[in-house]
Amino acid sequence: MRGRPSTAPPVVKLDYILDFDTITYTFKNGRMVMSEVKDDPKDPHVILEKYAKKIDKLKEPVYINGRKKRITKADKLELEKLQSKYDELHYKLWPEDKPKRKYKRNK
Repeated sequence: MRGRPSTAPPVVKLDYILDFDTITYTFKNGRMVMSEVKDDPKDPHVILEKYAKKIDKLKEPVYINGRKKRITKADKLELEKLQSKYDELHYKLWPEDKPKRKYKRNK
């Protein structure tokens, strides 16, 4: 390289993405070498299964030293959010399962 060296710090690539047909892996290279791995499945059935496992885990009571831990408002909001995502994807795949609207009859 000719001329003066650049004053900008060198850019280090910290995110690596492996994209396959069924899943996408994201590696984030931080302090530890390739520490965080995130997998994003592309198959909607796998995503539904993942949501169902998370919902079941949130509904299960947590015990610390033999005492039941209180369910916080944040946990309830997270559970509602996951349930709405699950329902949205489920009804997108199987529209016939969507509950029918019941209207009040005027007398």
